[in-house]
Amino acid sequence: MKSLKLALFLVFIPLTFVSAQSIEVEPFTPIRYEYDQGEVTKIVDQAITDAESEIARIVRIAPDERTFSNTIEAFEFVLAQLRWKLWPIIQAPKIVQDPVVLKEVALCVPKIRQYLADKGLRKDMAKAFGEFHSNMRGDYSSLNPFERTLAEQMERISRQSGALLEGQTYEDVRTLTLELEKIKDEFAKNLVHTTSLFFSEKELEGVPLKDLEGLKEVSQGNAVAYEVPINATNFLNLIRYAAVAQTREKMENAWHTQGGTRNTELHIQAIKIREQIAQAIGYPTWVDLRADGRMSENAEGVKALLDAVTPDIVQRNREVLAELLKLKQELDPTATRIESWDISFFSKRLNQRKFKGNLAQQAREYFTFEGVIEGVPKVISKCLGLSITEVQGANAWPGATLFRVADAETGEELGHFYLDMFFKEGRDNSFMADNFTRGKIAQGRMKNTVAIVYGDFKPSTPGNPTLLTPGEVEMIFHEVMGHVMHFAPSKVPYSSLSEWMPVDFWEVPSTLAEKLVWRRDVLDMISGHHETGEKFPEDLRQKILAVDHFTGAGARVGQLFYSWLDYEIHTNPNQDLVALTKRLYEEIKGVPMPTSGVQVLSSINHTMTYGYDGGLYAYDIAHPLADMLLEQFEGEKLWENGRRYRETVLAPQGAENPKKLMQDFSGR
Repeated sequence: MKSLKLALFLVFIPLTFVSAQSIEVEPFTPIRYEYDQGEVTKIVDQAITDAESEIARIVRIAPDERTFSNTIEAFEFVLAQLRWKLWPIIQAPKIVQDPVVLKEVALCVPKIRQYLADKGLRKDMAKAFGEFHSNMRGDYSSLNPFERTLAEQMERISRQSGALLEGQTYEDVRTLTLELEKIKDEFAKNLVHTTSLFFSEKELEGVPLKDLEGLKEVSQGNAVAYEVPINATNFLNLIRYAAVAQTREKMENAWHTQGGTRNTELHIQAIKIREQIAQAIGYPTWVDLRADGRMSENAEGVKALLDAVTPDIVQRNREVLAELLKLKQELDPTATRIESWDISFFSKRLNQRKFKGNLAQQAREYFTFEGVIEGVPKVISKCLGLSITEVQGANAWPGATLFRVADAETGEELGHFYLDMFFKEGRDNSFMADNFTRGKIAQGRMKNTVAIVYGDFKPSTPGNPTLLTPGEVEMIFHEVMGHVMHFAPSKVPYSSLSEWMPVDFWEVPSTLAEKLVWRRDVLDMISGHHETGEKFPEDLRQKILAVDHFTGAGARVGQLFYSWLDYEIHTNPNQDLVALTKRLYEEIKGVPMPTSGVQVLSSINHTMTYGYDGGLYAYDIAHPLADMLLEQFEGEKLWENGRRYRETVLAPQGAENPKKLMQDFSGR
């Protein structure tokens, strides 16, 4: 998953490499994780003061003296400087250890987001862009392609944000935009807390207790009971392995209602505010506003994409549900339907019967955390021509490891990334990658990409290595080879050309990376039995591929439900949301909506703070698009075409329409 970004622009331009002779790439500076009390506030205030001072200078330029350099590029440098100074503060809640500093950060992060949101509505800069446009007489042919599109997109963002509105309409949109940021901030805070469920020993029958995070044994009278924190790892373990249906139901309901009724209220408020903003600016719906500049183009295009992928996934899922019901009826002859909390449990049993064994558990024996982390750079190097090396003795926060990315042939340094992959109490431990993208921060000064990948694994201990499931291995490839390596090879001069590439292309490289895991040659580079060192068995590989073919629709149908819900609530927010959620849940997932379904909006952070609002369909269309790319990697073509993929699809970033990038690489 690519997380919330601080940039304001998304662009499409023909790829033209710019000479780097006059640009100095500044040395890597480690991300700070220690601050004195009061220092974070000073950094944020100073960054905003510096930005305002520079904007004031840009605004004072006489209209007839405006040029690309003193207006468009100058404002881009303001944005780039802000990103570089404030991005570490945005990461601080996850990496800072000092509780006093964390309280200060909690006050500063909303201020940062409010400021950045308001910046997109600056009428003084919108006026400056208009004066530049008039000076050029609307003809940007004298600019190079990067400059031309940067100018065009700054103008588009001014219009799209509402900065070109006048009078009370402008004031209303500005007020609504800032209110939306407050709502998103409160929503996110409500999800970053640790609550627990309590179960008896009997209720946890079948659950591998050693795999649960933060498990505590407590006494309830004379009986043994367990406190189980609600987190992703424990959720998956309970719904997959708990033999007691009520245990699975209890955990599923708790997982989907983490934000409580307050977050449901906040999400509904956000939906209605977004509709007001979109219509005030001139878009029929929020989806139309968000799709402007993406592959889908508008709400009609989004619906067409969802319509294209839905029937096959739904039909294949219904076939699997019929098999699951038969299995359930063997245990309970009176059963007439599969419940939502039954799906993972009986899917596991069905796969065990069909493929003779617990394949996930068997596969774990061959995937040690250390072996996979050591193997991923080898795959990236051989495929993409990038050298990934651990930086020894790096100044990193506890649990984090720093890696350097360079061109394998020339040695040119392209960026750095941290792996912070272990569970930490009190933070959002979701698997995700976040990054500052490569670009000029001033005339002649360039910063390379820096990224952080977060996870929630348990660290290995002597005699007890951390073993990964197939899904966890895929997730590491998704984040590292997918998202981080999407940005590291950037060849665009402005970070705004990277930061907001179309959201409906975000997940294509990462989904492709997941699919590469199960190649025989890739498995040989990342696997090794934790006791014998034996590589991943071929018969087990074939079984896992068969499982994905057989039950893969079941895994994708959940995402499809969220994508349709995202589309519906952002095109018609005034409909009965409970009835809508129930209809979509049962039509798409094919099972009755659980009681927790009415609060499903309380925990969908992707559509609140991760930037996927109106764009969750990106996950659904990523699969067919990744399959199209995968055709170019059959057999030895992976190693032959990998660098061409890097240069044709990854390096242009958001500088070209992804449709063209796909066509240039795949020929389709």
